[in-house]
Amino acid sequence: MNFKLLLFYFLVVNTNNIDYQPFFKEFGDDISKMIRPPKEYLEYSNIDFYYSQLIKIKVDNKYNISSIKVSDGSSEWFKEDIEMLVKKGRVNFDKFNRLAKKNKIKNCELILPVEIVSDNYPKINCKLYIPNQNFYMFDNKNLAGTIIFGNRITISYSYAGIKK
Repeated sequence: MNFKLLLFYFLVVNTNNIDYQPFFKEFGDDISKMIRPPKEYLEYSNIDFYYSQLIKIKVDNKYNISSIKVSDGSSEWFKEDIEMLVKKGRVNFDKFNRLAKKNKIKNCELILPVEIVSDNYPKINCKLYIPNQNFYMFDNKNLAGTIIFGNRITISYSYAGIKK
């Protein structure tokens, strides 16, 4: 096979035209309606907060979500919230399986960055957020395989606990 034909194959024929963003947007919209920072953060007007979290959604070869995990470096309250949502069936797996199939998403791990902030973060006196060393680890393992990152979603809360 000559070089031009090989280049054509990789640039045109082998192009992955899968649109992951509708899946990420729908999943992010659903999750953002269901999670809440710790109550004590919403009750006091002098506490600013910033959380950066990662959610990993594993999609199998039949377009089905096989697991939803939270990064080892995520906050405990966030892990508990996501685990509770999955366990209690509040995550609509059927809807997301259909969306994965419609968009031909399979055999991959989708990473959704989630940013949760107080309404007036950042302030001059706020500390710079530096993720811990486990930020990109799930179940004590580094990311591996086909990994697709989605656009970050930001959820902003006022001190009254109302999402913006």
